[in-house]
Amino acid sequence: MLTAAVPGHASESSKTLVFYRYQDTYFLAQVWGPANGTGRQLHKSRAEEELEYKRIEKQIAVLRAEK
Repeated sequence: MLTAAVPGHASESSKTLVFYRYQDTYFLAQVWGPANGTGRQLHKSRAEEELEYKRIEKQIAVLRAEK
């Protein structure tokens, strides 16, 4: 998968996955790791772009895993 750096800084003790939810469909959006505290943004799929185009409400779901 293609990714791009995300500005910001993650906690050194946690790993975080960020998902975008459109109704009952989830897309992995960002991955944050404790190794260097930075994140990576995944590029949107055509399916996600289509849901955005249709103006389906987007919600953010965050999954954190502590050491």
